[in-house]
Amino acid sequence: MPATAGAPFLLRSAAPQLARLGLRAAAAPLLRAALPTTTQRCGARSPAPIAPSYARCFSSSPAPALPASAETQSYRFNHTMIRIKDPKKSLDFYENVLGMTLLDEHDAGDFKLFFLGYQHQEGKSRGEREALLELTWNKGTEDKADFKYHNGNDEPQGFGHLAIAVDDVAEAEKRFDSLGVNFKKRTTDGKMRHIAFILDPDNYWIEIVPAKKSNI
Repeated sequence: MPATAGAPFLLRSAAPQLARLGLRAAAAPLLRAALPTTTQRCGARSPAPIAPSYARCFSSSPAPALPASAETQSYRFNHTMIRIKDPKKSLDFYENVLGMTLLDEHDAGDFKLFFLGYQHQEGKSRGEREALLELTWNKGTEDKADFKYHNGNDEPQGFGHLAIAVDDVAEAEKRFDSLGVNFKKRTTDGKMRHIAFILDPDNYWIEIVPAKKSNI
């Protein structure tokens, strides 16, 4: 794989990268199986065998965007949905901790939907907006003491996290602390010091990323 412009780095082995992201080392064999045993080091002119380290060259430079086809140019990422146990706790978190606005809700009898987003797209209909969050409440779950949803990060892993961009992650951390928010990872933890992870009332992970910098 040829080196490209930007800030290339080497994935020396699966386990350290997984640990860097807070993932289990048990997932390393799956990643190894997906990687070739021969690839090209950053700056190398020809492929060189690198097993068993599985080094691979990556770059932070974005790939050139492909032009949208006529069929897909109007497509947009509209929303993602997570299930919640208690709407009072969840709405308080997403509105008052993360600053979202409740844009719409729909009561379907035995369940209720809440659509939240940021007002950067004010004036657009729900269907025209992008990156909304849909909270689905199956009524009665809030009264069940032992009830909880799978957050995607416990075994078996699946869904990972939501992400919110902020101007200053450190200042956001201070604010979250003052509000009693639970953390999964602070900027002082691990090697990725520019991000943090907080937990919502159902223990879904929320990644807090800097709006003007990303070196992932």
